[in-house]
Amino acid sequence: MKKIKYLLLLIPFLFISHVNASTYEYRIFGGVNDSEFGITANDSRISTGDNFIFFGKTMNNYMYVDLCTTGNEPSAWVYDARDGSLSISTQVLKVNKRCVVSGYEANVYRFTFFVASASDIGQDRLGLNFTTRLFNNTSYYTYMRILSVFGSDTLSYADIEAGQNDAIQQQQKEANEKLNDINNSIKNQTEEQKKTNDTLKDDNTQGAQDSAGGFFNDFTTDTHGLTAIITAPLSLISKITSASCSPLVLPLPFVDKDLTLPCMGAIYSQYFGSFLSIYQVITFGIIAYWVCVRIFNLVKDFKNPDHDEIEVLDL
Repeated sequence: MKKIKYLLLLIPFLFISHVNASTYEYRIFGGVNDSEFGITANDSRISTGDNFIFFGKTMNNYMYVDLCTTGNEPSAWVYDARDGSLSISTQVLKVNKRCVVSGYEANVYRFTFFVASASDIGQDRLGLNFTTRLFNNTSYYTYMRILSVFGSDTLSYADIEAGQNDAIQQQQKEANEKLNDINNSIKNQTEEQKKTNDTLKDDNTQGAQDSAGGFFNDFTTDTHGLTAIITAPLSLISKITSASCSPLVLPLPFVDKDLTLPCMGAIYSQYFGSFLSIYQVITFGIIAYWVCVRIFNLVKDFKNPDHDEIEVLDL
C-alpha cells in the first residue's frame, strides 16, 4: 500500500519533467508528428494554420521537417507569415534512411525553414504563424507522413545522403543571404534610431524658423479655392506685416522727367508722428479686443450642447 502511495506521488513529477523537456511545438503541412495524408498526382496541399512555438523565449534559427513520401522529391512554399518572419529553402535534401507510410516503403526528404523572428505570445513563449503549400511532383497519387521535426541554431548535414553537394552549397548560400538581410535590417533600424535620437538632442531651431517663415508658400487651391478662402486672413496678415513700401516713380510726358511719390507712411511719421502712434495703438486695441470677444463667444457656444451652429471666425 505504501509503494502505491509513493508511486502516486511520483506521477506528477514525471509529467512535469516531460513538459520541461519540450522546447518547441509545431503544426506543419497541416499536421504534427506521424500525421499521414495523401496528395493526388501533380497536385498540392495548402495549410493555413501552421506555426512554430518556442518555449523559454529561445528561438531556433533553423527548423527541419523530415517527410516520408512514396513519390519523387516534393517541394513546398511558405507565405503569409504572421507574428514573425521565416522562409523555406528551395533545396529539399534526401535523407540517408528509409521509412514506411501507409504500408509502403518510402524515401525521406528534409525541408529546411529559416526562422528570422518570432513574437512574444505570453507564458514565456515565442511564436509565429504562416501558410504552407506542399506539392506532389509525381504523376500518381502519393502517400506522405510527417516523420520528425527538430530545430537547430546551425545548418547540419550529418545524415544527408551523399552526392548532394551542389544542393548543400546552394542551401548554405541561401542561409547566408538570409542572415545578411537580417543584419542589414538591424543595421538600418539602428541607424534610423540614431538619427531620431540625434534630432531629439539637437537644440538648434534655425531649421524650424526657416520653415515657419515660408509657412504660406505651399498653400494651393487644389480644393476649388477652399484652401485660399480659409487661409486668406492669415495670408493678408502675413503680407501686411512683412511688406515694405517703395516710392512710386511716374514718368512725366514732354519734359523727360520723373515724378516721385513718397510712401504715405513716411509722410505720416514725419508730420504726424505722435498722433499716428496713438492712432495705431487705439485701432489695434479695438481690433484685438473684438477678435478676443469673438473667440470667447465661439468657445462658449462650443460648450453649449444646445448650440450646434458652426461658425468661421471672420477676420
